[in-house]
Amino acid sequence: MTELHDESSARKGSASREALLSAAKNLFSERGYEAVSTRDLAEAAGVNLGAIQYHFGSKAQLFVEALRDIMRSGSCSNSWKTISQDNLSFEEATTSLCDVIVGFLGNMLRPTGPQACRIMFREVLNEATRDREMLDALVSSVVEEFTRPFDQMLLKILYAVAPETSKDELELCANSIIGQCTFYVTHRPFVEYLRNVDLSTSPSFEKVAEHISRFSLRSLGCKDSAIDAACKTVFKSSNGVTE
Repeated sequence: MTELHDESSARKGSASREALLSAAKNLFSERGYEAVSTRDLAEAAGVNLGAIQYHFGSKAQLFVEALRDIMRSGSCSNSWKTISQDNLSFEEATTSLCDVIVGFLGNMLRPTGPQACRIMFREVLNEATRDREMLDALVSSVVEEFTRPFDQMLLKILYAVAPETSKDELELCANSIIGQCTFYVTHRPFVEYLRNVDLSTSPSFEKVAEHISRFSLRSLGCKDSAIDAACKTVFKSSNGVTE
């Protein structure tokens, strides 16, 4: 009987934790961190208020865990994990860079479910967010679990594209590529209104992804013929985009 009771308690505990995670992902996505109270979370999850402390320790830790859960299921993390070769050829590297840009941009502009990047940017840039526990845990967790592995993979590709370029310069190039992609998230409403486009739909999405790919490869010193070949493989276009 004791074993059955323990098993039943474990199932209830697991269900309670998952309910809180689900509620957190929805509420934090809709309202932002500051606007969601622990009572809101408990009521939406159908659990008692103490369950947050029991399973996560605090509202801040629940927020971070909810964001990590969203990011783990994102297409972006799946795309860079497929690039595992240590010795990429130049051709493989140029194509891989285009693939990574498409995956990263798609994860932000074509998300399924709650949008991790929007949630994260909003909290990091929001001066009203004063919960240092949340911000510190968020940055350290995202960097170690997602950003650093992505950065290492991206640097591996960039080195294969431009092996004569210094490590410092390649790191700046990696920052620039990420910056180009995230610009279309942080400035999306302005770009869409200015250009009268929907960045998540074809052909606008592909044009942006190909432009970033071509711009980045050109900055690394690639010849037009190599850029055209990589883009033709990934974007199925031999003519490129209008720049």
